Amino acid sequence: MTWQRYAGSAAIIVALGAATWFQYDAWGNRTKAKPKVVKPTTPPKPKATTTNPPITPPTPILTPPKPNPVVTPPAPKKNTNHTAYIRSINTPDEDSGWPIVIEGAAFQLFNTDYLDDKQKISVRPKIHSKTYDLHIPSSEYRLYKDLDHSIDDDIDMVSFVTHTDKDIQDISKKITAHLSTNEQKAQQILDYVHTNVYDTNRASRNDNHYKFPLETIVEKSGVCRDFATLDAAMTKSLGLDVILIDFPDVKIDGGKRISHLGVGIAGNFTGDYFTVDGKKYFYAETTGTKNFQNPSNWKIGQLPSTLDNKLVNIYVVK
Repeated sequence: MTWQRYAGSAAIIVALGAATWFQYDAWGNRTKAKPKVVKPTTPPKPKATTTNPPITPPTPILTPPKPNPVVTPPAPKKNTNHTAYIRSINTPDEDSGWPIVIEGAAFQLFNTDYLDDKQKISVRPKIHSKTYDLHIPSSEYRLYKDLDHSIDDDIDMVSFVTHTDKDIQDISKKITAHLSTNEQKAQQILDYVHTNVYDTNRASRNDNHYKFPLETIVEKSGVCRDFATLDAAMTKSLGLDVILIDFPDVKIDGGKRISHLGVGIAGNFTGDYFTVDGKKYFYAETTGTKNFQNPSNWKIGQLPSTLDNKLVNIYVVK
C-alpha cells in the first residue's frame, strides 16, 4: 500500500514494512528526500551537588617556638644583723646541773611507782600533709608534770631545753629522717612546732609557768616560751647550735607591753640574725598558730616587724 502527496508536499511510502521519504518539486516530479540529519544528543551536564567541597587546610608556617623565658628565683632576703640590740649574753654554768635529764638514775629522785607504768601516749602531728605517729611513755610525761615549772632567774629558762632527753631525740630524728641538710631539718622542726596551738587563756594570765618540751608535745598547746624551748630542744638534739632570744619589752596591739621568747639557730640560712661569739644565729619565730586549721608559717630568718629594733637578752644553750 502506498500513500502519496503532491505539489511540493512530502510523501511517505510504506512498502514491505519500510518507510521512505520523497520530495516533489513545483512540477510534480518526485525526488528522493534528503535524510534528516539528527544531531547527536549531548547528555546534560550533571547538576552541581549541594555537598560542600572538601576544605583544604592552609599550609602551616613553620615558625620555630620561642624559648621558655628564664625564671629568675626571688632574691633571698638580705641578711640583717641585729647584734647591736643585744643587751646581755647569758651562759649557764657548766656545773649548774642543767638541763634536767629525766631518764636512767634520775628516775630514783621521784615516785618510782611511775616506772611500772608502760602505757604509751600517742600523738599524731601532721606536717606538710604527712602524719607522724609519735609514742611517748606516759611515765616520763608524768615525771615532768611533777617537776617545778617556775624559774627564779631568767637564766633558768635554759633548764627547760631538754635536748638530751631520749624521747626528744627520737622524735626529732623521726620527723626529719627524710631530709638531708641541717637547714632543712631545722625548718621541719619549726614547722612541727607551728602545729601546736597558742594558749591565749594562759597567755593572758602572764604567769611564771614554763612547760617542758615533752609536755608541750603531748598537750599540743602552749605559749611563746613553751614553743621556744620545744624548738630549741629538738633542734639542739640534732646537733645544731641554738640560743634563746628574750625580748623583755614588746608593744603589741592595744598598747600592751609584754615579753616574748624566740630562738636563734646557727646554720646556712638567710635573713635576720644575731651574732654571738662570732657565730650567726638566725631568728626563728616559734609562735603564731591560733588554731589547728591555720598553722603559722614563719621561716627561719624572718623576724616579725613587731620585734624589729628591740633590745634582747641572749641565753646560750649548752
